[in-house]
Amino acid sequence: MELDESSIHERTGLTTANLSEMLSPGKPKQPSLFKTPSTRVNLQKSIQLLDDAAGLPVSSESPPFQQRSFRSQRNSHLTPKSGFKFPSSMIKRSTPYTNQSFNETLFQSPVSAIGSKLESAFDDVTTTNVGLLLDEEPELAACTGLYNDFMEAYRTYFSPQKVFELLDQYNTICDEQLKLLKKLVMRTAPNQQKLSKKLDVYNVLYSERDTWQLVISLFKDRLEDTYITQMEEEEDDMNSSSAMKYVSDKNLMSALFKRDSAVREAQIVVDWLENCAKENLSILMKNNKIYSGQAVAWENTLHRLQKKSRFTSETMERPLVKEMDPDAPMRHGRVLDDLDQEDELLLLQQMFACIRAGDFTQAQEICINYGQSWRAATLEGWILYHDSNFESTNIHDTVKPVEGNLYRDVWKRTCWAMCKQDKYNIYEKAIYAALSGNLNALLPVCRSWGDYVWAYFRTYVDQMVEQEIHFLSHRKKEALPSNYLDKRLDPDLIFKDIQACDNEPIRKESSLYFNMIQKLIILNDTDCLINKMYEWLTTDKALPSHFVRFMAHLVLFFQAVGLDSKPDHCNAILKGYVDHLMRNGQKRLIATYVATLPTYCQALAYAEFLEEIEQKDERHLYLNLAKDACLDVPAITKTVVENIRKKNNEDLQSQSKFTVNMPICKEDLQKIEAIDWLVFDQSQRSEAIRQANAVMRGFLATNKTTAARQVFEKLPPDSVDIVYQNRYREIGSKELSHDDSNAVREHLCIKACLDAIESFNDWFEMYYRGKPTPPEALEGANFTERMAYDHKMKLYETEFDHWKHGLELQTKTTKNRIYNILLFADGGWMVDQFENETPDDSREQQMKLLRQLCIPKFIIQLHQILHSTENYVECMQLAEILTSEKNALYQVFTKTDLQEILKLLRQSSMMLVNNKQDPFGYEDPMIYELETPAT
Repeated sequence: MELDESSIHERTGLTTANLSEMLSPGKPKQPSLFKTPSTRVNLQKSIQLLDDAAGLPVSSESPPFQQRSFRSQRNSHLTPKSGFKFPSSMIKRSTPYTNQSFNETLFQSPVSAIGSKLESAFDDVTTTNVGLLLDEEPELAACTGLYNDFMEAYRTYFSPQKVFELLDQYNTICDEQLKLLKKLVMRTAPNQQKLSKKLDVYNVLYSERDTWQLVISLFKDRLEDTYITQMEEEEDDMNSSSAMKYVSDKNLMSALFKRDSAVREAQIVVDWLENCAKENLSILMKNNKIYSGQAVAWENTLHRLQKKSRFTSETMERPLVKEMDPDAPMRHGRVLDDLDQEDELLLLQQMFACIRAGDFTQAQEICINYGQSWRAATLEGWILYHDSNFESTNIHDTVKPVEGNLYRDVWKRTCWAMCKQDKYNIYEKAIYAALSGNLNALLPVCRSWGDYVWAYFRTYVDQMVEQEIHFLSHRKKEALPSNYLDKRLDPDLIFKDIQACDNEPIRKESSLYFNMIQKLIILNDTDCLINKMYEWLTTDKALPSHFVRFMAHLVLFFQAVGLDSKPDHCNAILKGYVDHLMRNGQKRLIATYVATLPTYCQALAYAEFLEEIEQKDERHLYLNLAKDACLDVPAITKTVVENIRKKNNEDLQSQSKFTVNMPICKEDLQKIEAIDWLVFDQSQRSEAIRQANAVMRGFLATNKTTAARQVFEKLPPDSVDIVYQNRYREIGSKELSHDDSNAVREHLCIKACLDAIESFNDWFEMYYRGKPTPPEALEGANFTERMAYDHKMKLYETEFDHWKHGLELQTKTTKNRIYNILLFADGGWMVDQFENETPDDSREQQMKLLRQLCIPKFIIQLHQILHSTENYVECMQLAEILTSEKNALYQVFTKTDLQEILKLLRQSSMMLVNNKQDPFGYEDPMIYELETPAT
């Protein structure tokens, strides 16, 4: 399922298509709020109108609007004057059934710390920097700081006690960002391709803000225990004194709202939808420059009637009304002047816009300004009756005016009767249908999913209130209209009806992501909502980035209030947002959101991010951010090294013996640099040694000794001492744990191995490539040439003596280092002294394999050194070292290795025989000096 941005555009009224539709002139006889112009969309004019409505300084070449009076009469056959078209997607809130204080608590504007910052940013939006911003992607152009703002809000109000302050911050952040983005949109040329992209971002943020408002409204009612307690106390008080308490329609409604949470939530939904529409109602009304205190309605009709009375010979094109009372057109079946018909339609459309936005006062003002005070009076009929004087206990109190309509039931039956008649305009019927609970007459003017939800829920609340009043009222009421309760509504049934309605666009809108989220929030089905978001995240790879952010923060809210009954799916959504931050370069935010994941996966998630960080300064920064977010930094750094170490890990068993020293590749460099993660903190030095050992084991097994040496040098020289010091600080003793003791021993074994390899390489280079070459003797040379030859010979002898002496020293050093490997103390080279507390089969297997690879090779190299320096007796002594049970070196030899060493020993034995010595070297015992084996 894809997020249909075009439908979201329709909600907000900001698309390249419907900007013009929303604000451009149209024909008066079109019975729809959305009129499609017959010519191409004049986008520039539409943007200019919206810009003007929002108070933006955009120049215009069009002449100012001229107020029309009856003296500027136009012929009826000419094109009618322009009328403002009302889009049903831009309407929002008032409360027909709740008092003012209750409404104000639902939609209080939170004070945001970022308000002043963004306001100053608005002032800085100039032609130059806007042009620069528009060259970027929309997320970077207008929403660069949105991710950080949400993170700062979350970190500031993350406690459950401040959860609604947090939601207020989310709402405010979106609202301020929309203001900034709107400025950018208004300054984007209509023909720019990037305009549609910015509108996409605008509409996602618009829908997000509306959703946060819904969450605030509903969950405040659902979660605030103080309100529930107060409601129960007031209900008990009313029941105990029902005989004495004054019962009015308004009091009955108030008691119903306090008692029945379903009705109360339904009214909250109505309030929310009307509040969403009210935001843009000011744009519609600001462009309304037609009505400005006219003396009478239908001025053009009146003018023509007066003109006819003076010139009786004038023939009328159509039969106009003969009287000017409100019922005259219906009573006589005659028509108004064309211009007055246009004005009448526009009046009804704007009245319905006000009612859809819950602004009844403005609807009445429009009527009065147009000269139809009687119509403004008809809108008073829906108000519930209440006489507060009956509640007064002091006879000296001032008499208060009576509220509402005592005969509201009669008024409602009249409204229903009017809605059945086809001669009334659909907007006129919809106005009174909205106030009297007539759903069938209200739906024809609804043009969006939000309109349908508003119509249904308003009707549902009306049904519940009417049933309560008719059942408990002391005054006998007129019977409800015959088909008033033909279909009893409830929230579940409402959304099923909307999803199955005959209007195909509405059915499609029901499947939009934000609409589905709002539906499930209204139904209080958080389990299904979490499942849906998880499904979208895993199946739709093209989700807008801000939608992913919204889902993550909605899940965090559910967790804060204890509604995360699907922890696996919640964690997957949060992990999806962390991955999104990684992909979009929001690195400084990652630690905060990784901390929201379960402890067991925090290290894995943050380590995945740190693997790509190469600069040392950045590594320090992100580790400090992890500490600030209370993450387990040691576990994270360990995981980073292990992940890097296991990447492209070669099969060590495939390496049967050393070959040529292999070069260092890119993957090897990553493994080498990974050790830096563990040396920042001295408390992790034992782990650094363990991980370095693991990396070096791999390098040694693949004959990458240079890489292994670089890993060894990554560890500070005092690492072993620090391990002992840390142990002493922990337990007051320097006796290491078995794991640490084995790691330190392995570290020393690897050091001995690297020293032996490097020493042998130096000996090999000196013996085979460093030996001086004697000068060539020239036959028949003259005296000068012989003198030159003698001089070169003396230099050669000097160099040879130096070489021989250096070779002897290098031979002694190399022999001792190799003997350190072969005669390693306390059990042998790469053999643990203790059983590990934490078994690691992989490590044990690698150490065993290294013994099989290295020890035979070292014996062969040692034999090469001894044989090359004519120490044949010492060569034969290698057989005793090999067969000794103390270290049992023979156990690591394969059949092939044994055959090779026997061939070498045979050569040494033959040299002894040729020198007339014992072939096994026993008559000349081996004497050699060993360095003290490393322990």
